[in-house]
Amino acid sequence: MSEWIDPSPEVKFALLCRAVEADGGVPYMMRLGDVPENDSYDFLGEGIRDLIGVQAGEVTHRVWVDRMREVVPDDPGYTGDPADYGRAFKRGEVPVYRVRVRVVLPDGTERWLRDVSAPVRDVEGKLIATVGILREAMGSTLG
Repeated sequence: MSEWIDPSPEVKFALLCRAVEADGGVPYMMRLGDVPENDSYDFLGEGIRDLIGVQAGEVTHRVWVDRMREVVPDDPGYTGDPADYGRAFKRGEVPVYRVRVRVVLPDGTERWLRDVSAPVRDVEGKLIATVGILREAMGSTLG
């Protein structure tokens, strides 16, 4: 039997991303700015092009917002106002962010995506980043 050699954090991250992508997901890590316009992706899987028609290196907060048409909480445990879901996540009232997002592609077709992310908080509990997975929601292409 071979001895296990613990890989570096970078190798572990790459392996995890490969597993997510093998299952059709697009892994991401988003650093949150002081205002949403300053949010930025530390990492965004190349599969994002298949989901929204934009290369990973070109996706900014503005590009993402321009593609979005609707965001719907997909969290059975959340009973609050759907319009407040994102803010509830930022406040720590929602432990895992789960939404369906309707996006428009460059050719005008629309598609539903599922976004699930976990918070990254600083030592004081402030939300500073999210790590998550985007994927196409089943039966999601709209005419």
